[in-house]
Amino acid sequence: MSQASVRPSISLNNVLVATDLSRDSETAVRVAMGVARRYESALTFFNCIDPTLYNFAGPDAATQGADATLRDLEQYRDDLASRGLFKGVRTNAIVRSGEITEVLDVLVEEQNAGLIVAGARGRTGLNKAMLGSTAEKIFRNARCPVLMIGPDHRAQVRQSDPRSILFATDLTFQSSLAQAYAFSLAEKYRAELTVVHALSHRREGETVGFDSRHETHLQQMKQLTGHEPLLSKAPRFMVDFGSPAEIILKTAVRLKSEMIVLGVREPHQLRDRLHSSVAYQVVCASNAAVLTVRG
Repeated sequence: MSQASVRPSISLNNVLVATDLSRDSETAVRVAMGVARRYESALTFFNCIDPTLYNFAGPDAATQGADATLRDLEQYRDDLASRGLFKGVRTNAIVRSGEITEVLDVLVEEQNAGLIVAGARGRTGLNKAMLGSTAEKIFRNARCPVLMIGPDHRAQVRQSDPRSILFATDLTFQSSLAQAYAFSLAEKYRAELTVVHALSHRREGETVGFDSRHETHLQQMKQLTGHEPLLSKAPRFMVDFGSPAEIILKTAVRLKSEMIVLGVREPHQLRDRLHSSVAYQVVCASNAAVLTVRG
């Protein structure tokens, strides 16, 4: 029996949702609630305070600020709960002071968190949309999967369950864990799952080789996913030609996918500085929620 065939099912004991208490973050909270309900997980509201904001205040200012933020966070949670949003979901609230990535490293282990959900406020760069600085740090450095909800996320406030999920694979080891999450989510939500792989552009004059590459990769995709659980709706498999980010974004729009699942590699300093990774491009430009899973 292959190692892949005995992979344990995905379980999420706790879902961390990062919120700044704004109305913009409510969509992320609703999506996080939907995941927590499907996986019977706890839902933890989380806010991180930058201690440097209190450098010139009194010695107790940071502690007082954290206490005040916790009260606000609990009130925010309770206001949403009063509208029936968290029925059947256990919730709590945590505020910590420190650098966001370091705090999250501790919290993920301490809370046994299997997923971080965060909203991203877009801002315009010279050539492309960029994530807000806090969301970007979470996306790049978290040690568990991260579900990013962009500023243009099209899910309606009342619709937190995806009906169409797109899993983008490069057929490498880094994609294998993301694949497990994609199939698990499709099973939990009874959503349609599409598996897409991007190939380089057709070479000039290529005819027979073009069709052969297409069919070979389709068969490879089906073999790699053959051990995954059977879904209520059989997954679709697609191979397209072009840059991976463009193919993923184009396919998600065409299929009206509410969620995209991607495998990501460990951060690379130069690549990160140039914002050139496929995952980063997709997170910045997509109006679907994007789940990144580090392989």
